[in-house]
Amino acid sequence: MDSITFLPPRDGSDDEVAFALSDLTPGLVQWVTLLDTINPEHHGLGALEIAEVEACCIWTTTDFESADFVVRTHDGRRFHLQGSVDADNGPDIVATSVRQMEMGRRLPFPTIKDDVTTHWSHETTSFNAELARLRPYAA
Repeated sequence: MDSITFLPPRDGSDDEVAFALSDLTPGLVQWVTLLDTINPEHHGLGALEIAEVEACCIWTTTDFESADFVVRTHDGRRFHLQGSVDADNGPDIVATSVRQMEMGRRLPFPTIKDDVTTHWSHETTSFNAELARLRPYAA
């Protein structure tokens, strides 16, 4: 059976934007915003230094979203990046954290079985795809 993709009219309405955002990978908005926000002078890390996203931990409630990422740089350092969105403050990230991790450490905090805010995933394909889109601009 062929699949049919429904595309809403391009009228710029809030419904159109909400429909488009509903198809995004959870945490992708925070990831793209973090890439745009971090800078080497302030955070000790620039977006183009990131070689790979190794893990992510994303959780949402009705009015709050948090996305944590473990990234490895081209020179082998690891960083924990975190971005949060609070619906009461609009769609923009309201908190950003960038911390270098200790050498040899894979995750910034352990997974706790009954705490979904600590469940890490290694399914990072969509986040790494965004990194690949940036690379042509590095030259």
